[in-house]
Amino acid sequence: MRDMIRKHLNKKIRASALCTGALLCMAFAVPCAASSQNQLDGVKQEISRQKNQLASKQKKYNSLQQALKQHELNIAKTANDIHATNNQLATIKRTIDKLNAEQAELEQKQQQQKAVVASLLNAQFRQGQDSDIASLLSGEDSTRLDRMTTYAEHISKARVEAIDALDATQTEIQMKVHELKEQKTEQQQALNALKQQKQTLDQQQQSRQKTLSSIKSQITSGNEDLAELQANEKRMIAAIAKAKAEAERRAREEAERRAREKAAAEARIKAAKEAKERAAAEAEAREIDQQYARQQARVPMDGLARHKGKLYWPVKGPILHNYGSLQRGQLHWKGMVFSKPLGSQVRAIYSGRIVFADWLRGYGLMIGIDHGKGDMSFYGYNQTLLKKVGDTVQAGEPIALVGDSGGQEKPGLYFEIRRKGQPTNPKPWLD
Repeated sequence: MRDMIRKHLNKKIRASALCTGALLCMAFAVPCAASSQNQLDGVKQEISRQKNQLASKQKKYNSLQQALKQHELNIAKTANDIHATNNQLATIKRTIDKLNAEQAELEQKQQQQKAVVASLLNAQFRQGQDSDIASLLSGEDSTRLDRMTTYAEHISKARVEAIDALDATQTEIQMKVHELKEQKTEQQQALNALKQQKQTLDQQQQSRQKTLSSIKSQITSGNEDLAELQANEKRMIAAIAKAKAEAERRAREEAERRAREKAAAEARIKAAKEAKERAAAEAEAREIDQQYARQQARVPMDGLARHKGKLYWPVKGPILHNYGSLQRGQLHWKGMVFSKPLGSQVRAIYSGRIVFADWLRGYGLMIGIDHGKGDMSFYGYNQTLLKKVGDTVQAGEPIALVGDSGGQEKPGLYFEIRRKGQPTNPKPWLD
């Protein structure tokens, strides 16, 4: 009996202990679970805060890049105005130099004419002393008298013509003096405009520099810088694809237009009933062919392959970065970077058609030329562009001015050659 009671008590004690343990576990488990949940919520809040911070930082960075773009577009416009004003001043100077030379020539001519008039007046005076009446009274030969009269008439006529010529020269001189005055006034106005444009440019460049400093302060690590460079490269590839599509579209349109013109000309020849009408239609067809031939001769669009090693250098200057050299991380340069003073002329390496002319993040004001057969060249970091999409250019023709757009710290030129959309080392292609 006692054993039975002991066993029963042991069971009760164990049950009680189990219950107590369970209660204790439950008591401790509730605060532990609450603590874990709080920690999880804290982590989520921190992640959300950091995401918002990153988003805000990216938004500010994009806003600064947009501001940089606007500054550089404003600078481009002012630089273009300065370029146009300098060209105007050069034209005015040539005109003034020409007018000065013409005026000097006229003044020399005037002196010669004055000498002629003086000589004729002197001859007429001397001839007047030996007058017809005196000759008649002296009983001289009438033949000599007639000769002297004829001579006097010639002198008188020559005097009148010389005086008229002198008057005309004096009038010309007065006109040249007036033209010179107008040109000098225009020159002064252009100089005043140039001074104002340069002041505006200085202010715009200061604003750009402040924005550029703010952009650089946003990049706090090398990884962020590398990410921006990679994003810029993607934008460049997209721009090239767009330019390539534009070039192909224009080529198709040009071929279709020429085909239509040729078909229309042939139709007019067939429809002509009279010989005269047929001859006119045939002449028109020949003119269309000749016009196309002239265009082909000027801008052949024959690609770069046959001209390797003979192309113009876009600029001449120190090379800062060569094709294939390391840019950052695993990123390599797809073109060349030249050092060149601000405002230097950038020249087309070969003839072609402009298919891209716009601001591109990381590359600034860029211009792209289609040379035909899938060959293109691109020129970045420019201060301003001198050509627009659709323009044709000749080899060596100025297409832009060297700048520091795209957020560059120093002026220079970024230059690429692409074949079928793929970058190639430009150096072996240049003369």
